[in-house]
Amino acid sequence: CCACGLHSTKYPCLCLQCSFIIHRTCIYLPRVIYINRHDHRISHVSSLAPGKWICRVCYEHVNGEYGAYSCSVCSYVVHSKCATNGIIWDGRELEGVPEEDEEEESEPFKVIDQNLIKHFSHDHILKASISSSRLMEPREYCCACSLPLYSELSYKCTQCDFLLHDACANLPLKKRHEISIRKLTLSAKSRHGAKFENLFLCIACLRYCTGFSYNIKADDDYPQYSLDVRCATISDAFKHESHPHWLYVSFEYQFLARCNGCDSFCWFVLLCKDKNDCRGYNLCFRCATLPTLVINKYDDHPLSLCYGDKTMDATYCCGICEEDVYNKIWFYKCNECGSTLHTNCVFQNLMHSRPGYSLLIGNKGSFDLLPNNHLSRRLCYFCKIRCMGDFVLNKISDTSIFICFSCGFDYKDFV
Repeated sequence: CCACGLHSTKYPCLCLQCSFIIHRTCIYLPRVIYINRHDHRISHVSSLAPGKWICRVCYEHVNGEYGAYSCSVCSYVVHSKCATNGIIWDGRELEGVPEEDEEEESEPFKVIDQNLIKHFSHDHILKASISSSRLMEPREYCCACSLPLYSELSYKCTQCDFLLHDACANLPLKKRHEISIRKLTLSAKSRHGAKFENLFLCIACLRYCTGFSYNIKADDDYPQYSLDVRCATISDAFKHESHPHWLYVSFEYQFLARCNGCDSFCWFVLLCKDKNDCRGYNLCFRCATLPTLVINKYDDHPLSLCYGDKTMDATYCCGICEEDVYNKIWFYKCNECGSTLHTNCVFQNLMHSRPGYSLLIGNKGSFDLLPNNHLSRRLCYFCKIRCMGDFVLNKISDTSIFICFSCGFDYKDFV
């Protein structure tokens, strides 16, 4: 087929004068479209310039002598069939439609002067500063990604304790991502339906999050869901230090893929497509967003993320739950004293959160999120077991009631 460059057993349409061949379905290929993994429009062309072209969706070779979609702004090429896939293209033909002013709608703040900005998420003015937190005792947390700030550029409110990483302050208001054919909208108010405020369940990593989120609004044809800003930064080609090759976002709708980091099954994965070496390497979003260096109250030293040791049959013991650490999956390890911790024990339900944060959890009520740093751990109101996590939920209407994360966060309440 001259339009898509693929073979087919179905009867095509052809021109007897010039030997032009086209599949019947390819007759209706749109001329100009947007796809969910590129910021510019792409247009269908009859052939490409000489060179070696790779499809930016399936990462297979594109024969430049046949039709494909290409970007006029950058060297971006996609197979015709890949570009018009229902999970990549939103179905709109844009030929003759004026381009949106996307740069203006994506600006997250207004610059007041060299050091001051007005961010869309906050009522007060933010001032550029260098965080004074140290690795061993972080005192400041970003309100967007909920991760601690260390000695790095940030924006601090001139009137309250609102803080943003420099990178988080520059997150675009609108963005495209492989997870949706619709454009995602950045929201500072985390919400999951009517019963959950100041928190949401990320559809990619399945973590409970309390920071900013990229959202898709629900309607009759599309469900509502949210994407954590850390997961939203993983788009297109992604390089992780656990693997020598580039990884690509893939959504396995037909089957569940097994993650090489945690050995669990997942829908949304980062996939290695190197045919000659390690095709089949998968990494879930939960593992891909784990910090490589963390501080935990169960160890006096920084903990490094260990990507498993598949050459050894020995097992370790987790310093938190005291159960075996399977050495073929990822875990945290102290290089000073040799202690090991499960990644799920270090980060239980929440990746990070800011002490004093308030949230509404379904029919359980409103809670303050407090650090679990008392000499005697709080007794959970529901399970009657001492709370194990770094944070504990304290009921606002009755401050004598404490709930551990395993009781406060129930996955089935969010789906």
